[in-house]
Amino acid sequence: MKTQKAHSFSPTGQRSGRNNAFTLIELLVVIIIIAILAALLLPVLGKAKQTAFQATCKSNMKQIGLGMFMYIDDNANKFAGSASRTDYGPELSDWIYWRTPYTSYPFPDGSYHTLAQSPMLQYLGTRATTNIFRCPMDLDDSSRISNGIPVYYYSYAFTSFNLDNGVNHGFTTIVDGGEEYPFKQSQVNSPATKIMVAEPVVLLKANDEPPIENNGWVLECGRFQPLDSPEGGNNNWLSVRHGGYSDATFGDGHVAPVPPIDSELAADLQADY
Repeated sequence: MKTQKAHSFSPTGQRSGRNNAFTLIELLVVIIIIAILAALLLPVLGKAKQTAFQATCKSNMKQIGLGMFMYIDDNANKFAGSASRTDYGPELSDWIYWRTPYTSYPFPDGSYHTLAQSPMLQYLGTRATTNIFRCPMDLDDSSRISNGIPVYYYSYAFTSFNLDNGVNHGFTTIVDGGEEYPFKQSQVNSPATKIMVAEPVVLLKANDEPPIENNGWVLECGRFQPLDSPEGGNNNWLSVRHGGYSDATFGDGHVAPVPPIDSELAADLQADY
């Protein structure tokens, strides 16, 4: 008569003679499952990250709009200056003092000022930092070069048309030849539909602003001059870095994403239209 081979058991009830290590096949199965889960989760995480970045961008633009409204309250209902690069600026009334040490130009009184002294920050105080001028998805400075000199390092600009036979269509006050052409909040028509602060193109790449790559223009100052503006010759474009859309602050202070086609509707962007 054959006797049954005895087995010893561990305190947990498992056979002590069994090899508890994973086999190669089991390890491969686990690795494949992890890879599949990662492939499923990474796009979701990437989208969540972009959503968080856009929320920060919207917050930035909301604060900039708020800073302008506070400026207006203290300055006879007038909008701040355009922060032009060559057409009109620089002026002490400019909404942002954007010039770097590489592009330093004195103000009319001979003074120099830093970004931290910008009027918008002066009104927002400790509630904001200079980071509010940069979208967290605006990561590439390679296009911010003009004749070998770095120019505008910030993501946002106020809608600002050139003077039209002495008429200022907003959203900034313009000083030309020492003469001020103010634009007042009371002149804004249908503020909830007019883009006050824009997020223009700062990078000319096929995967960023199609189909306008290589159009020869990149954001160079604090002014956003819409396409086909009445004086002609402007070719500014809105960015599409937020999933094909651009964030915008409207004349009533609300912030919303807009498609790039809005930059072509110049007549609709005139604040007094």
